[in-house]
Amino acid sequence: MEGDRIRALPYEDLAALVGVVAVLNGHLVNGELPEELIQHLHRRLVGSGQPTGGAVNGVLSDLADRLHWAAGAGAEYPRAGPRPTRYEIRVPAVAVAALCCRAS
Repeated sequence: MEGDRIRALPYEDLAALVGVVAVLNGHLVNGELPEELIQHLHRRLVGSGQPTGGAVNGVLSDLADRLHWAAGAGAEYPRAGPRPTRYEIRVPAVAVAALCCRAS
């Protein structure tokens, strides 16, 4: 799909695609998508690696940025940037947390 050809979508189509991406990403962030769909989106949008909602979220966010750009927002083509990784550890009880800390 690389090359010199340039084709423009009507603004209404770009706005509709931004809306679809935003709704899909919203459901992803809220944990409302089935795991099968997340895995399928990961294969389609990310490619390789462990299928995660976080990776799909990042790609959908980048896609939304590029669609906004195509609709006329911003002068520079938005590039994907590095994303911070956040880890969350949940411990079921104070006693378990105490055992974990003592074991180290």
